[in-house]
Amino acid sequence: MLYYTDYESNTTDLKIEFYGFEDCKPNQSFGPAVREQFVLHYIQSGKGTFYCNGNSYHLGKGDFFLLKPGVETYYQADETYSWSYYWIGLSGNKVHNYLQQSSLFNDTVLTGVTKDYVKKITDKFNDIIDLMGLNNFNTYYHLSLFEMTYSLLRLLITVSSDNGQSTLTDKKRYVIQMKNYIDSNYSKEIIIADIANKMALNRSYLSRIFKEEYQLSPKNYLSNLRIEKAKQLLLDTDESISTVSVEVGYKDVLAFSRAFKAHTNYSPSHYRESYDTKNHTVISRN
Repeated sequence: MLYYTDYESNTTDLKIEFYGFEDCKPNQSFGPAVREQFVLHYIQSGKGTFYCNGNSYHLGKGDFFLLKPGVETYYQADETYSWSYYWIGLSGNKVHNYLQQSSLFNDTVLTGVTKDYVKKITDKFNDIIDLMGLNNFNTYYHLSLFEMTYSLLRLLITVSSDNGQSTLTDKKRYVIQMKNYIDSNYSKEIIIADIANKMALNRSYLSRIFKEEYQLSPKNYLSNLRIEKAKQLLLDTDESISTVSVEVGYKDVLAFSRAFKAHTNYSPSHYRESYDTKNHTVISRN
């Protein structure tokens, strides 16, 4: 389902350019593209990956990502649990200042939002969608829409502001920091103990709280991520198996092939040759 609307407003401080909601298909993507305005995305359900400034972020329900003017971005729904998200495009003299008060402005993504704020933000987006469905462009309509948008920005600042009260526990911050590190460095050699040392934390403690949050150990999360990246490269590029192996963090192509088959039940070459893009399945050999 796709709901999208352009919106004309005469205000200068805050302009609502467009807003909408989309329930994406598996692997559905957008970009690479450059926007002329800020576009805030809020993930209502499912999972996907956001690429910006050479970094990749694996995001899910309750997470945000921000498209900035003049910055090239690309994002894609998960192959299995495709995401649905709201978005709102904003411009105006003060939008930069408003968003700058949120950590989302510098970090590009905002994760680990508490359930209480997830509900409040979802309700606010739903209110905006419901209101724009009225198509009643009178004064009350305009005032209500801008009131809701300012309220949404206020929630965003509250939930992520470095100057306000944090909505994340230290434990939550640790696992998010570790996840973001793995997401950005999966192509390099990663030793979990080294990450723990950099964070001045006990390796066993960090592994335990990570598993509590994501139901996977850091080692298994890294392995799964590498295989998902490899699957994408195998289908989207003509790179050799050995090149794909190196790009996802495996120096030994045989070790990569064993890991790939352990995760997918197929060799990398069979996966590439037999993948049915229409049905998102691998055709087994008789």
